[in-house]
Amino acid sequence: MSEYAREKQLQKKREYYRKWRAENPDKVRAANEKYWLKKAEELKAVAGIHSNTPETKKNGGTVNV
Repeated sequence: MSEYAREKQLQKKREYYRKWRAENPDKVRAANEKYWLKKAEELKAVAGIHSNTPETKKNGGTVNV
């Protein structure tokens, strides 16, 4: 596949996804929220923070990391 054909293919793919995101903002929002919740859980696991520790209960469920 030539470089020109590959670029055209990427442009069409980007155009399709741009249109899909515009037509489905609720799905995009849900996917983003799921992604960031997962990343937050990973960060908590790495930092060794659990949501039921005394520090989180004292601060209303949040801990500054």
